[in-house]
Amino acid sequence: MAEYKGCIVEESIDDNRVLNNLKTVKIRITDEDDPEKRWHIYDSLVSEEEINKLHEHLKQSSVLLKYNGKPSSWKRFMNS
Repeated sequence: MAEYKGCIVEESIDDNRVLNNLKTVKIRITDEDDPEKRWHIYDSLVSEEEINKLHEHLKQSSVLLKYNGKPSSWKRFMNS
């Protein structure tokens, strides 16, 4: 099963519980002064199946990108 590297912004999904089962490498939080404007960014390794599950939980106008190590393999998913 292919594993993809990616960054997931917690605020771009409608149910953050989907992040619980991902293989997270690092979590970053932006340093905005206003806590309401901060992003929680999860650097993760995910499978195709997990990408599909994340896609189901994208908020309106959010974008999901996946990358498997080759520049030509970027795929973009948009929830509209």
